[in-house]
Amino acid sequence: MYKRKLIFVIFDILIVCLAFLIAAWYKPGTKANVIPAYWDEFLIFLLSWILISIFSRKYNFKKEGNVIQSLKPILASNFIILAIVAILMMAIHFSQYSRLIVFGTYGLAVFFEIIATLLVIYHKKITIDADVIDKNIEYLSKQP
Repeated sequence: MYKRKLIFVIFDILIVCLAFLIAAWYKPGTKANVIPAYWDEFLIFLLSWILISIFSRKYNFKKEGNVIQSLKPILASNFIILAIVAILMMAIHFSQYSRLIVFGTYGLAVFFEIIATLLVIYHKKITIDADVIDKNIEYLSKQP
């Protein structure tokens, strides 16, 4: 159980890092200046992303259920993350920080998480369906 959650956390970190790099790549300006300028804030964002995700039970992925039930904890956690980041930006006067970097990273990370979740769900469904088909073929082949 903990091994699976650790894999989800590591995968989530990779998704957020990829989203940050894409947002930084898209932002006009030299990439050598953009990434170092936002690196400290990104690490705070990443740490808050992971902590909020853990406390909101985002990584308690249900094996059974439909797509909506699987996406609910992810979307709820991501909404909480968005609210906290927006509040922090207003409270600490993050006006010097690029909203493209912050909200671009957030939006891309949410998009990638939804795609990854759907891929996991459909892969599991295909695997289960293939097992059922294999059992049916085996049963039918034993019939005289």
